[in-house]
Amino acid sequence: MRKPEPGYFALATQQLGLAPASIAFWDDTQANVVAAQTHGWQAQHYRDYSDLAAWLNANSIN
Repeated sequence: MRKPEPGYFALATQQLGLAPASIAFWDDTQANVVAAQTHGWQAQHYRDYSDLAAWLNANSIN
């Protein structure tokens, strides 16, 4: 099983033991981001570090 298969995100969510909305996920492949969002994850398309840093700062994650 691998990204972006739906079972991947369902299993990861179960193993993490977290609510899907509390999972932050970045990936450089848009299909993986869409699949994660479909499962309720906070998924972002990784393009470069500045995008990641801006998201972390906007969400008070240091």
